[in-house]
Formats: sequence, C-alpha cells, structure tokens
Amino acid sequence: MEAIVRQVRTSVSKLPMGGVITSAQLQHGPENRQALDKILGPVSREAGLRKIRNGVYWKPKISDLLQAELIPVEALERAIKAQYAATLHRSGQWAACQYFLAQEPAVATYDTDKRLAPIQVNDFCMRFRQVRPQRLSGISRELGELLNAIEWALAAGLDLDNAQRQFLGGLLFEFPDKQRAHALKARPPQMRTFCESVAPDGTVVRYISAWSALNIPDKHGDVADWHTQGMLRSQKLVVAGENYTASPDLTPSDLIDVSWFIDKHALNWPTHLCATTERAVCDMVYHAVFVRCAVPTIILSELLVEIDRPALSQRLHQWLATSNKQQHDNLKQWMSANEII
Repeated sequence: MEAIVRQVRTSVSKLPMGGVITSAQLQHGPENRQALDKILGPVSREAGLRKIRNGVYWKPKISDLLQAELIPVEALERAIKAQYAATLHRSGQWAACQYFLAQEPAVATYDTDKRLAPIQVNDFCMRFRQVRPQRLSGISRELGELLNAIEWALAAGLDLDNAQRQFLGGLLFEFPDKQRAHALKARPPQMRTFCESVAPDGTVVRYISAWSALNIPDKHGDVADWHTQGMLRSQKLVVAGENYTASPDLTPSDLIDVSWFIDKHALNWPTHLCATTERAVCDMVYHAVFVRCAVPTIILSELLVEIDRPALSQRLHQWLATSNKQQHDNLKQWMSANEII
C-alpha cells in the first residue's frame, strides 16, 4: 500500500498546471480502483487539486490575460474517457461550433456509450447522452463529430451557403467510403441525402432518375407516371451518374430517400437516392438536348402530378444562355410545346 501511495504522490506532484489526473490513469496493475480513489482523494486535496468527481481531479490554472481559471476541455474529455472506458463524441451545437456552423453553446453535449452524470466545472457544463452503439462503433471520433454537426445543422434548419457546403463536403469525403457509409447507416435518411449531395468535384453522386424516378411513389404515395409495376418487373433502372447523364447543379432538395420502397420490394438497387419529379424532368430534358441532340419526348401535361414550372423555367433559361444553336432550338421547341415561359 505504501508503494501505491508513493506512486500517487509522485504522479500528483508532476501534474502540470491545468492538468487533469484520474485513478484509471494510475492503475497499471491489479490495484483495486476503489483503493486508488481513496488514496488519490486526500493526496490531491493536499496538493491543491480540485475534485471533478470520484477519481477525477484538476489542477486549476489562472490565465494571466483573462485573470480567470482556464477550463481544460480536451483534458477533461480525455480524463472522462479514461476513467469510465467511454467513447465520447461531441454532439449537437457543441459539435457544430467546431465547424463554424454555430456559436458556442451554454452546455457542452456528448454522445457516449455509457450512462454518465453531468459535470459542472465553474461555468462549463458537460452533459452526456447515451446513444445506440451503432452511432459510435466502427467510426473515428472526427467523423462522428462531423456527422453530429451536420445533423444538428439540418435539424436546426440552417440555410448553408455554397462555401459551407463545399467545406463540409471536403471534410466528409476525406474519410474512407466504407467508414462513411457505415456511419451513415445509423443516421436519419436526410443525412445520407445531404452527404451525397455535397460530394466534391470528381466524386460521382448516383441517384435514380428519369422514368424510373417518375414511377417511384414520393413520401405522400403519389407517382408521376403509371408504370411502376412494369418498372419493377423489367428490373431496368435509370441511374444518373452510372447509365444516365445528370443535369448540373444538384442540391439536397433535388433528392429523396426511397429506402422504404427498396426494402418493401426487396430490391437490390445500387442507391437509395431518387430524384424528385422536378429533378427527374430536368435530367430527361438535359439528356435529350445536350447528350442526344434531340427534342425531349416527355410531355408535362401527361404527368400525374403537378411540377414547379417557375423553378423549372429558371433552370432551363440558364441552359439556354450557354447552349449552341442546335441545342437552343431543341430546348426552345420543347419549352414552347410544354408552355414553359
């Protein structure tokens, strides 16, 4: 026992200002953790350390500039992970502020695999949310926290600009495809849709489009075409980015998640992403005009759902401005026939 006491005293004396020490970090052999806790407590108090909770002690450091105690956030996180053998990922607004998506919150929240009580250190509060193991297992902390930040931003309804989307996309696609796909399985469907839509240049986003998309029901159960059963029997699928040309300027609102439809019919499709009716029509028009050099054959009045004609018109006029004469004439002919002003 005396040897353990000497070990604890030595470790405490070597702790730098602002450092955090735990009984877990001192346990190098078969020592009983409770015994270490009992020794660490009085030794730490004698040395002027402050108790965070049982087995976790902090040596406060005063900032010369701020004239206040500096909270060692990262050291606290490492200590909690070590003391409780826990996985910790910053979550919510606390994760989002790391990526300049939000202001620092009043409470720092964490996803974890353990049940942990809140920790209060001066004005800094840490709260822990026990989540399903799938959200934490098999992924790095960096990827987990990045996904938590994006999930918070989407839930908060943030209108991310192009620079923010490119920034997040660049970070996301630095991780291996397999790890990213594994992590997204435990996330809401809109997360997968967003992540696919922010793929950086050179990364192909695959999604169901054209007539295939028009025959898949949307979230309201509506379909734009009437050949759903024929599409399922034929097993022929139009996939933009694989066997079909996608039109420019893909955005998250252009895609929906149809995993429910794929699961319902036990389909082995290469993607769960599907174009909205408006996006599918855009792709069909673009493919006909700019790839096949032909007039599109789709007739809007024959669709079973209404589409956003002003939004479609805005896109098509952007294409007119960059088209050659043949493309311009084919596109104008189709727009006139379908009463697109």
